[in-house]
Amino acid sequence: SHTGALLHRLFAESLPEGLVGLVQGAGEVGAALVAADVDMIAFTGSSATGQATMHTAATTMKRRVLEVGAQDPTLALPGAGPP
Repeated sequence: SHTGALLHRLFAESLPEGLVGLVQGAGEVGAALVAADVDMIAFTGSSATGQATMHTAATTMKRRVLEVGAQDPTLALPGAGPP
């Protein structure tokens, strides 16, 4: 999504190179990422896919952040504007 790419760019510009990565795609892409040798996963999507992600990630004790059920929180700080 455009929002995910924008957030990635903002983080990548202010953090050490290689610290933050972005992978976007359908279920098979997410499944490959969860199975990969990574330390943490942040997922936004359906509750059913979130459950599958949580289950698979738990078997390897990966840290995870899940935003499921189409209820994305948004925080706009004073002075925020378009990029």
